[in-house]
Amino acid sequence: REHLFALVLLPWLLCRMLRYENIQPPLYTIVPLGIIAGPFILIKPFFLAVVIAIELVLLARTRRPRTLVSPETGLLVGWGTAYFIYLVSLPRDARNELFGFLIPYLARHYGAYDGDFFEEENVFAYQWVVTVLAFAAAMVLRRPPLVQLHTLLFSLTVVFCFGAFWLQGKGWLYQQIPIRMSATALLVFVLCGQPFPAGSSWKRRSAVMMGCLIGCILLCLPPAYFLVAGHSHRVVRTGYVKFMTNKIRQYTTPGDFVSFISSDVRLA
Repeated sequence: REHLFALVLLPWLLCRMLRYENIQPPLYTIVPLGIIAGPFILIKPFFLAVVIAIELVLLARTRRPRTLVSPETGLLVGWGTAYFIYLVSLPRDARNELFGFLIPYLARHYGAYDGDFFEEENVFAYQWVVTVLAFAAAMVLRRPPLVQLHTLLFSLTVVFCFGAFWLQGKGWLYQQIPIRMSATALLVFVLCGQPFPAGSSWKRRSAVMMGCLIGCILLCLPPAYFLVAGHSHRVVRTGYVKFMTNKIRQYTTPGDFVSFISSDVRLA
């Protein structure tokens, strides 16, 4: 779900940004975008909250409420309406089982797998380093990151996607995919998004771009090292500490062997 949302979030942001800059994208790109993006944005309520928050920021920045009415937003509302009609039109038994049993059951039991957000892989993750690189590059290149619309937009998208990640309360790495996409887009737009101001030299631009490139490459080295070195993954840091680790401690004594039967190879 995070992969699908990340794939449609970037073109959706670009489309909405163009609208608020009074540039009309062609219908032959907008209609397919609305048709494809709708289900992926609605696939989790957190994703819809991200899109709404971004829209409110653009609206507050430009004060152009008429921009809310467009083919892509109409298609998104249409998908949401169809989704709602489908849910309320379910047979009573199916609706009672979905809302009365299945959703509460999953919410209750998935709570046992809540992860620690402040684990190292979350705090020192790729997206935060890339965001710092983007802001540093913006300052060196005399591009204030919170002044230009596109850099402001992607900066806030990083924040909003982090909010969705935090609200889910799991700390799982795949849930960070939209944050990583937004942070990478922010860096790309800082480096290449608009013409450079008159006072910036090619040497400065080249040095900043090379520094960001080297920084991104260096980010790949720690995971590669752990993969090659067979880095052992501590069970208490996998996000299952409240459930699985406590069960293991309850039924074992120090020095016992434990067998894991799981598709999560890290636990092995």
